[in-house]
Amino acid sequence: MTTFIHKYKCRFCDLHFSTFSWLNDKPNPHCPECGQTESFIHWIEETEAQIFQFIPGKAKLIEVEGELIDLEAAKQAVESGELP
Repeated sequence: MTTFIHKYKCRFCDLHFSTFSWLNDKPNPHCPECGQTESFIHWIEETEAQIFQFIPGKAKLIEVEGELIDLEAAKQAVESGELP
C-alpha cells in the first residue's frame, strides 16, 4: 500500500515537519511550533514503505520469530539467554 508523506514548511516560523497518510488528499495541518493553520509550503512524496517504518529516532527494528522488536532488546535477549 502506498504511503504519502506530506511535508510542510511553516511560513510564519519556518519549521519543517511531516505527516504520513494512506490518502493523497492534503490534510488540514497545524504547525506544532507556532500553532498557525493557514500558510504552508506543502509537497508530497510517495513511498511503498509502511508507515511504521518511519519510527523517529535511532530505533532499529528486526523480525524475530515473526515479531518486530527493537534491535537493542533483541541483543539483550540473546545475551540473557532468552533467545538463541
